[in-house]
Amino acid sequence: MSRRRIQVLGAGLLVPFLLLAGRLFSMQVVSGPEYELAAWQRLQRTTYVAPRRGAILDRKGRPLAASEPGFDLAVVPAELTDISLDRVAGMLGVDMEELRARLAEVESKIAGEVERELARSRREAGSELSPGMVKKVKSHHRGRPWLLWPDLADVEACLEIYVHPDRYPGFTIQGRAIRRYPEKDLACHVVGHLSKIYQEEYEELRLAGYFLDDLVGRSGIEGILEDRLRGTRGMRVTKRDRRNDGSGRVYDESPRTGEDVRLALDIEMQRAAEVSLDRALERARAFAARTGREPPAGGAAVVLDVRTGEVYVLATTPRYDANRFAKDYGALSTDPAFPLIDRAVAAHRLPQPGSVFKIVAAIAGLETGVLSLGDIRHCRGFLHQPNRFKCNAEHGDVDLELAIEASCNVYFYALGEEITPEDLARWARAFGFGERTGIEVDRELAGLVPDPAWKAEAVGEPWVPADSRYLAIGQGYLEVTPLQVARFMAAVATGRLVTPRLVIGPGRPVESRPVGASESTLEVVRRGMRRVVEGNRGTARRIEALARFHASAKTGTAETGTSEGDHAWIAGFAPRSDPRIAFAVLIENAGHGGEVAGPVAGEILEAVFARLGDGR
Repeated sequence: MSRRRIQVLGAGLLVPFLLLAGRLFSMQVVSGPEYELAAWQRLQRTTYVAPRRGAILDRKGRPLAASEPGFDLAVVPAELTDISLDRVAGMLGVDMEELRARLAEVESKIAGEVERELARSRREAGSELSPGMVKKVKSHHRGRPWLLWPDLADVEACLEIYVHPDRYPGFTIQGRAIRRYPEKDLACHVVGHLSKIYQEEYEELRLAGYFLDDLVGRSGIEGILEDRLRGTRGMRVTKRDRRNDGSGRVYDESPRTGEDVRLALDIEMQRAAEVSLDRALERARAFAARTGREPPAGGAAVVLDVRTGEVYVLATTPRYDANRFAKDYGALSTDPAFPLIDRAVAAHRLPQPGSVFKIVAAIAGLETGVLSLGDIRHCRGFLHQPNRFKCNAEHGDVDLELAIEASCNVYFYALGEEITPEDLARWARAFGFGERTGIEVDRELAGLVPDPAWKAEAVGEPWVPADSRYLAIGQGYLEVTPLQVARFMAAVATGRLVTPRLVIGPGRPVESRPVGASESTLEVVRRGMRRVVEGNRGTARRIEALARFHASAKTGTAETGTSEGDHAWIAGFAPRSDPRIAFAVLIENAGHGGEVAGPVAGEILEAVFARLGDGR
């Protein structure tokens, strides 16, 4: 071959070679990292490991909410085959249409997530994205696991897919902690519940590390302490080999378990209170049925430590099984008894405290000088006219202690006329009424302490003497919660208004403030409250357990002015010589406090002191 032809042929071969070399140089040197990353992404799989959510425990470490191991079936749409789909459907014993319907839901989620990510990228770039970038985003989301079947009960199927991933391409088993509530409805409002993340809130929660398939705390301790309970997700990155089983692990970050939370509640005390409330409500409903009255809706009970504020009992009726919350929500949300409301801290319509509030009026009268210890008022069974502002009996000459013992309305009507409504409202607020207590619950209501300024603004009418009379006996516009009443009783016992606490642990200081009443004033009302339990005319004298545990108490019958009936109250503290606990019980629309709420309080004290030690 001639030299000339060899040169021409060599040049012809050199040009493509140089072009190829240039391309390789561009791929390996100039664009090497980009291609390497793309290749790496094609050869790796990232899976996320959900953390175990922290448990919610009672004061003795018994679980109210806990996480148990469970398994989810996840799907990687980009790797899915018809063969693996048939195998999984057959193994699970499910209809192929149901499986495809679930896959369609996953595809819809992927489409939504892709669109959101593309929209974010467009905003950040300030322009349209290249087709290649759009393809990468879609590939990324279709190439990662998506929840297909939560809480898979077939353990053998889970094991088969987990051990033989090559037989089920596109499917993977993910461990997950399943939330259980072993005590079912016990303290369900306190514990709270979890729910799925809503599409409209996902954008914000995504920034906090949530996935669309996660569960998030919605109410109670589950919601309030979500950040402490949830833990941190783990991540595992594996390389794919020829078998595509992801056996080559590259990076592994273990999940961080959520923090356990211990509550001041005692399961046994709480259960005793709930059972007693349920029985009282059943009796009241049976009585209403016999007499043709509206059936009572519910009730609540609270027990707390008078000095630390630790809440041993925060009970309500009716309740719901926290394990079935999502399934039963439709019926619960339309139930006329409002079982979703925690009546210890809230209500569909907050009640008046009735005669329990007479203790506030007595303290206000003594502290302002309107009332003196020896003052006597005569009760004829009514104040000025026989048919208005009546009493429950004709008590004759009454001093303050007897007025508390016998719950004389006339005595406190007269006191309400003498003390200014501003002073009475001020002392009510000093004892925590009209404000949230600060307890760790959601949806707590502040209640209402009315005064002339409030009425002028809210009602558009002037304050009249009748308003003062009604306020002094705990009626009228006044609104309270059972927790506020129990806290008030603790303040009467100690002279300090303590902040109730549900969550306990080291380093948590007791929070309280002085109420401002003198010890001599408090001692007067304490003597009157002792006579409620032990006096011949005491409205709670028939409740043997109250006397046995040396309780001081005040009953209340709050008139509703409707066909639904009056609210039954009792509240107090025990033992009187060295108070340990304060309590409040409310049975809505059920009748007289001493007759209806009193026995419930007695049963609760039995349970509480059986566990705290004899209070006698």
